[in-house]
Amino acid sequence: MTLQFEFRREDILAFTQAYNAESPTYLKARSRTRWALPLLLVVIGVIQSLESGFQMSRAVCYTAVSIAWFVFYPKRFDSRAQKYAEKASAEPGYSKTLGPCTLTLSDEGLHSISAIGTSTFKWDAVSRATLTADYLYIFLSGPLGYPIRIADIGRDVAEQALALVNQHMEPKPQ
Repeated sequence: MTLQFEFRREDILAFTQAYNAESPTYLKARSRTRWALPLLLVVIGVIQSLESGFQMSRAVCYTAVSIAWFVFYPKRFDSRAQKYAEKASAEPGYSKTLGPCTLTLSDEGLHSISAIGTSTFKWDAVSRATLTADYLYIFLSGPLGYPIRIADIGRDVAEQALALVNQHMEPKPQ
């Protein structure tokens, strides 16, 4: 099966966002940051209460700040990560990767021809594939892969490609 599509800057950004949504490393960093300030405020509150006694106004203030941080900071974290990805993708090196791409899915693996050359990957290099409303994502090991816009290949072809990828990713009997 051969897929022909365009690599666009927005495709790379969408791929980064999709990768981060399931990356254990990214999610752990986001969770640590989410919990850091509330836990710090609890420690500060306890120390201040031991030194100068409990003050309800301070407890209410620390609690309100902690709740606000806990609820709203994950969106800010994601936004900052996306802005970083946007800045990185605006660097000159990224523009070399943009343009037409041909990806062939065969029994041997994936073979791509793009603006930066040709690549061949065995099926073992594919970690997962997902289909969204706008994209077929084929994730290779790490934050590498193919963001294939559904508008470029069609929904039926995307579903067939996903089925083919999933078929080759199934564990082989030993």
